[in-house]
Amino acid sequence: GGGRARRRGGGANLHVLRAAGLAEKRPSVLRGDSVNIYQPITNRYFKGYVHHVNLEDVRLSLPHSFQHQYPCNVSFTLNRTMFRTQHRALAGLPPGLARLLLEPRTPPGAAAAWAALAEEERPGGCAVMGGALRGPTPEERWERAAFHEVPFQATLNEEQKVAVRQMASPLSVVWGPPGTGKTFTLVEGILQLLKHAQATGTRCKVLVTAPSNEAVDVICERVLGYRDRFRRPIRVFRMNAVMRDPKTIKSAAVLGVSRRDERGDGGGGGFLLPSLAELEGKLDVVCCTCAAAAYLVSLGAAPGLFTHVVVDEAAQATEPLALIPLSLCAVGKKNALQDAHAHAARATLAGDPKQLGPVIRSAVALGYGLHFSLLERAVAGGGAYRGPIAPVTLLTRNYRSHPVIVSLFSMLFYEGRLRACKSADVSGEVLKWQGW
Repeated sequence: GGGRARRRGGGANLHVLRAAGLAEKRPSVLRGDSVNIYQPITNRYFKGYVHHVNLEDVRLSLPHSFQHQYPCNVSFTLNRTMFRTQHRALAGLPPGLARLLLEPRTPPGAAAAWAALAEEERPGGCAVMGGALRGPTPEERWERAAFHEVPFQATLNEEQKVAVRQMASPLSVVWGPPGTGKTFTLVEGILQLLKHAQATGTRCKVLVTAPSNEAVDVICERVLGYRDRFRRPIRVFRMNAVMRDPKTIKSAAVLGVSRRDERGDGGGGGFLLPSLAELEGKLDVVCCTCAAAAYLVSLGAAPGLFTHVVVDEAAQATEPLALIPLSLCAVGKKNALQDAHAHAARATLAGDPKQLGPVIRSAVALGYGLHFSLLERAVAGGGAYRGPIAPVTLLTRNYRSHPVIVSLFSMLFYEGRLRACKSADVSGEVLKWQGW
């Protein structure tokens, strides 16, 4: 479209470009995007970069040779970085992990060997829905047994305790319907992994991810609430995309473990990334979105830097998006119940495949199944899958809704497995609201 970019005062070479529809994200512009500008009078082309987005204008950095007094034609370009990082994650996935996640096959005799394990040796419990391709190694059984009996959060139920223990497995799935305490469970699992590492002197570095910033911020804030409950206070870093607006972070604690870009470019600031030395050294927990995890690869992080990778709300992420953080999983040796191609990867997928899945607008992508998340495939099978590829722990106790409501969506979506744990008297308190 046509427009005029005016020079903004100050030390930075920024220009203000008015663009209708920014508030409605038409066009959708983010900090760091490029903008192509053509000036017919001078017959010159320029490329600008967005420093800040307002409701009606954007602030651009442009070359000093740009003549702001002349009218110009402006075109906003599609930022392909997201797609390129997903391609890179697919191409760089460790072979063993790729075969386990993308092309799982039940190795001969694995099912029988799994069934032959003594009940106390299985990494399951009352709520484990699926089998697995492999049994626990002696090291994994020892690690699970070494979990401290005293939880950080005293109200864990039995299914949640099972899910926490499963997080010491090479690959586990936490299926959390609404109101069942999925985030509560993940936080407990992360804390227990860190506590066990401090007690035994072993290495533990956890990468916590989710498709959205809001979901990551929630887990980060809750983990921070317990950081002083350790022998050595844990060190948490909230890694934000450089283009994220700091105003979107509602928690002061989360903002406190982020690294603001305080350079005075007049663009409203942003965020800085940690160095590779920091990632390899002192940090215990790194929290970021699945997409922002691509920065870790760009910084030089290799598979194995993180001992555990958690993907929350995994049902909302496309498979390529979920593979960005999963490509950083530690890769271990195979054990007796794995075939020669499946390697252990300590990762936890959490979410609910019965709720909102990936939002796909391309008919071609829908035709190829991009709307099926990795979590949904892992739980239900499909495509290359012949059933669950890891222990699936279903959280069955709902603490949020009225029993009648729980009964309805339990029958509709969860085969009647959910139980209401909030009394009708308490959940009926809303009936006393004025005007109800």
